[in-house]
Amino acid sequence: MISMPPADEFDQGPIPPALPEKLMKELFSLAGWFLQAEPWRKMYDSHTIVIVDPETGDRQLAVVMGNAGTLFAIHLYQPEEGTRWYSNMHLGGESPLALHNAQFDHRYLEIQWSDGSELDEHDEVLDDCFAPDDWFDEEDLDTLSAVTFRATIPGCPPWHPDEQSALRIADTLRLVRRYYEDHFDEYEWAYFTLDEDDHNVDLPTFILPKGARRDDPKAWTFAMENFQAPGPKELPQVLPDDLFVARLESLKVRPNTTWELGAIFSPKPIIADDRPVYPTVAFIGVHETSRAEGNELLSALKPREQLLRSSLAKAVEAVGYLPAEIMVGSPIAELALADLAKAKGIKITGDQAMPLFDDIANSLMQSPLFLLDGEDSPLADIAPEEVQRINQLMREMPEGDSPKEAAAFIEKLSALPGGEKVMEAFLKDMGALEDPKKTEESDGPKNAPDYRQPKSKTRMVFRVDLVGAKPPIWRRISVPDDATFFDLHLAMQAVFGWSGFHIHAFEVRGSGRRPELTLDWKGEEGEVLSFMTGQRAKEYEIQIGEFFHHNKLESLNYVYDFGDYWDHKIKFEKSITSDSPAVPILEVIKGKGSLMVEDCGGIHGLMALIEGDHPKAEKMDPQQFADLQAGTFDPKQVYPRDPITEIELMEELNDF
Repeated sequence: MISMPPADEFDQGPIPPALPEKLMKELFSLAGWFLQAEPWRKMYDSHTIVIVDPETGDRQLAVVMGNAGTLFAIHLYQPEEGTRWYSNMHLGGESPLALHNAQFDHRYLEIQWSDGSELDEHDEVLDDCFAPDDWFDEEDLDTLSAVTFRATIPGCPPWHPDEQSALRIADTLRLVRRYYEDHFDEYEWAYFTLDEDDHNVDLPTFILPKGARRDDPKAWTFAMENFQAPGPKELPQVLPDDLFVARLESLKVRPNTTWELGAIFSPKPIIADDRPVYPTVAFIGVHETSRAEGNELLSALKPREQLLRSSLAKAVEAVGYLPAEIMVGSPIAELALADLAKAKGIKITGDQAMPLFDDIANSLMQSPLFLLDGEDSPLADIAPEEVQRINQLMREMPEGDSPKEAAAFIEKLSALPGGEKVMEAFLKDMGALEDPKKTEESDGPKNAPDYRQPKSKTRMVFRVDLVGAKPPIWRRISVPDDATFFDLHLAMQAVFGWSGFHIHAFEVRGSGRRPELTLDWKGEEGEVLSFMTGQRAKEYEIQIGEFFHHNKLESLNYVYDFGDYWDHKIKFEKSITSDSPAVPILEVIKGKGSLMVEDCGGIHGLMALIEGDHPKAEKMDPQQFADLQAGTFDPKQVYPRDPITEIELMEELNDF
């Protein structure tokens, strides 16, 4: 069994491979160009180009990740794990399982820009790879020094690329730059689109002719060529294991019993073979008790069938019998247990969801057996039955922010033998739960600001345009002048049909690109908005009338979802007085353009969706798609948002 390393061992990390200085200079120089050109404002992750590897002839997929802002990356998905995963994501969507597998099952190279505010342990090691001070002008250093070049292989977190991988990253940056400068305007319609019946697509493709210089982007030929998505992954050969079957031969099968055999990756890597590696934990979920048995932690690089068999054997020996049915989560698990199932008449079920999997996987992520394993674990000297009691209690750890629940949980855990040592080590290791006696009152929704209903009969009329929309998409609305910017946020969400499940901010922009003033929920320098500068203010404390008149403003901008970067220009038109005894917070006067579609890649994705050239087009409700193409807007479809519900949502969003 693999033990988790001491923190200081991981912090030091293995020494990254050395790269030639000339190559590193070019990588940082190209990084600087991208930072200035901002191609991610036009391109999103369906604008994919193919780069044919000059050495192998393999087709790789280069993708600009993200829209707007300065936190973004460029990925090069490599055959076959990378291109297969990228293709499957477009076919099946970003399901939780697909996103989980993404971190471990595909191969890619990456260049990432970061402001350094969200570094985990291996990022801190990675971001030691800075440009030397004498490579750039002083004003460029702060941003360029946060550029990281990475290589990811299955089972491992991102790490430094070797020279061969760095050369491929350089190819990618040169060719994405050439495509953006020379071809993008002509081929903006070329998206990576696959469906269940058609697994190929024409994509912009770069091929290096024989004898041409690799480092000259103009030497590569460019054409629209067909890309064929890789087929299903071929299963590895799983040989029968006579010793495994013999080990369990004497045990009887208990009728009407069902177990689940699952495996998850540890959230915490270890150092193995000079590289961070994610261990894998396999477990058995026993339906009759809803408990986990047979927890087994092994290297992710070892054969999966070995891990699964070991976990099952451990569980069987613990409970003393074999189940009549075993539900499995992968074809490899079916193959691993096929010989045992045949010998003992056990039914193997692999085509349905496992009801215990998520609950057990989540509890194992918090389990001291999993996270605090090894000789130095606080559980090392505790009797097995006491360890089992601690593990069971850890599954009941409160998920909310209630100090009362947290105090009760800590009191229960501390009463168990070894419980205080476990709690101390767990808090230090994961920061998962703080002792409420040492913390201030929760910032949860119960302590959110009280909502004040606007009462003024003087109303401000605004025209709001979605920036970049062609034909224009706009709304004309009115709100009371004593409404706060939070009320205006609710109005923006309602009239454009946004869900509210992304961060937003109001910006007063000057002559430059960056805002002179930002108003958002907390008025603090949040991680997502950390690229912004200037003064900040809390939107629920500021009345729009007072703010517009005091600052003599004619307009400001509202940005929603800093990934897709939906930018709205709010222009003040006039003030009016209402004679109505009941003053609505939001009045919708007129508009054009249907309600919006989220997570489609921003304004350029929306324009493609309207034209029908977008992966989401075929999956939309026919009436919704028809309204989108026709630009139909019906004020009766606008439903005011409940401010109390939205306050709770904003608190949850801004807790991250």
